[in-house]
Amino acid sequence: MKKSIIFTILILLLTSGWNVPASEPPQIQEPQTKTIQHSFTIPCTSPPTILEKTDTIAITLKEMTTQLREPNKPVLPIIIKTYQIPLGSQNITITCTPVGLHTMILSKKIMPARIAPLSKIRLLPTNTTTDPIYENISFYPDEWFHTTISTGRDTSAQKTTHVKIICYPIRYSPAANQITYASSFNITMTYQQPRIISQTNTTYDMVIITPTAFTTILQPLITFKNSKGLNTTVKTVEEILATYPGADPPEQIKYFIKDAYDTWGIHYVLLFGGLKSHLYAQDKDTPSAGWTDWWVPVRYVNIPQDDDEGCLSDLYYACLYNSTNGFDSWDSNHDGIYAAWNSPGAQTDTFDLSPELSIGRLPVTTLREARHMVTKIITYESSSPAEKPWYNTFIGIAGKTFSYYQGKPDGEYLCDLTYNYTKQAIPQLTFTTVYTTTSPQHQRHPTRTLPRRRVRRLPRTRQPPRLGHHLV
Repeated sequence: MKKSIIFTILILLLTSGWNVPASEPPQIQEPQTKTIQHSFTIPCTSPPTILEKTDTIAITLKEMTTQLREPNKPVLPIIIKTYQIPLGSQNITITCTPVGLHTMILSKKIMPARIAPLSKIRLLPTNTTTDPIYENISFYPDEWFHTTISTGRDTSAQKTTHVKIICYPIRYSPAANQITYASSFNITMTYQQPRIISQTNTTYDMVIITPTAFTTILQPLITFKNSKGLNTTVKTVEEILATYPGADPPEQIKYFIKDAYDTWGIHYVLLFGGLKSHLYAQDKDTPSAGWTDWWVPVRYVNIPQDDDEGCLSDLYYACLYNSTNGFDSWDSNHDGIYAAWNSPGAQTDTFDLSPELSIGRLPVTTLREARHMVTKIITYESSSPAEKPWYNTFIGIAGKTFSYYQGKPDGEYLCDLTYNYTKQAIPQLTFTTVYTTTSPQHQRHPTRTLPRRRVRRLPRTRQPPRLGHHLV
C-alpha cells in the first residue's frame, strides 16, 4: 500500500510540473507573424552654407546633427536619427531614398578633417588636401546613407532595439569640385514583431564584482544599499574565473554579468578594484586586456591614433548583446584582438556600443582606499541635499584642450553645457567657474602656454611587494 502511495505522488509531481522560481530564464511564447511598417521623411530643405577659408572652404547645413570627420578626408555635414523598436524584432529592413537632388560647383577644395593627439594638433598644416581622395572623381561618401542596429535601453530604461539611420545630405566629388545635395530623405522601415517574453521578478538590482580581499570591507556598503531598497549582492573575481568560460579573464567577467542580467534582472554593476600597485603594476597582459596586476580585469580597445594604442573601456562589460541578440564579444572576427578599428595587423571588428545596464568602477588599490571609499559613499548617501551646504554649487574647472568651439575654449564650452543640463535637474544650482580665460594670469599673458613637463618612467627592477604588505 505504501509503495502505491509513493508511486502515485511521483506521477502527480511529474505530470503537474514544478513551480518555476523567479530566477529562471523568461518563458518565450510562439513568435508573432505580424509585420510592422513605418514611413517618415527627414527634411533638409536649407541649401548648403559655404564658409570661405584661406585655401579651402567649409560646408555646413542647418539641419545637420554632426559632421563626417575621417582623418585627412573632406569634412561634410551628416544627419543622424535614432529610432527605438521592440527588443527582439526580426527581419529589419530599411530603405532611404534621397529626394530633390541639386548640384553645386565649388571654387576650392573642402577642408579636410584634422585629427591628432593634443601634443601634435598644432603641428598639422591647416589646409592639407594631399589625401588620394582629393584626386578622385567618385562621390564621397559612396552612398547616401547607412544604418546600424544595436540593443540596449531607452531613456525610460526599457529594453529596446536601437535603429540608427545616418544620412549624408551632401556628397562630394573632389576631382570635379562639385557637390550633390538632397532636399529630403524618404525612409521606410519594416520589421517583424518580436516574440513575446514574459517578465521575471528582479532578484537583485545591483551586483558588486570585487576580489575576495575586499569583501569584508564591502559588507557595510551592501547592507546599506539593501536597507535603501536597492537589492545588492557581491560576486568575487575568484569565483567568476573558476566558474565561467571565456577566452580571457575580462570575457569571463562579462559572461557572468550577462548571466546575472538574464537570471537576476540586474540593472547596475559596480566593479570594485583597480590596479594592484601604482608603482610596479603592468597594466596589460595582452594588447586587449589586463588582469594579472588588476584587482578586477579590464578590457582595452584597439583603436590606435598615432602613438595612442587604444584605451581602457569598461563599456565593454555593459554591452551584452549584439544586433542579433547574441553575446557581443567585441571580437567579431575571433582573431583575439578586441574592439579593433584601423588597428595594424588586425581585422576590423563589429561591436555594439549600446549598453544593456549601467556600470561603474571604483579603482581602489589598497585596503585603506577601499575603507575610505565605502565610508564616503555611506556618508554621502545618508544625508539629504538640504543637509549638504555645498550641494547647490557647481564648480567648472576648464580651459582649452584642443581648439575653440562656438567661440569658447572646448573645455569651457563643455563645462557650460554640463552646467546647463544639470541645472534642469537642480534649478537652484549656482555656477562657480575656474577658467583659464578668466584667470588673472591669462589676462596678463593671453597667448602664453606652459612648457610640457617631461615624465620619467621608473625602470621595473624591483619585484612587487607581497600581497599582505601591499594591501595595507
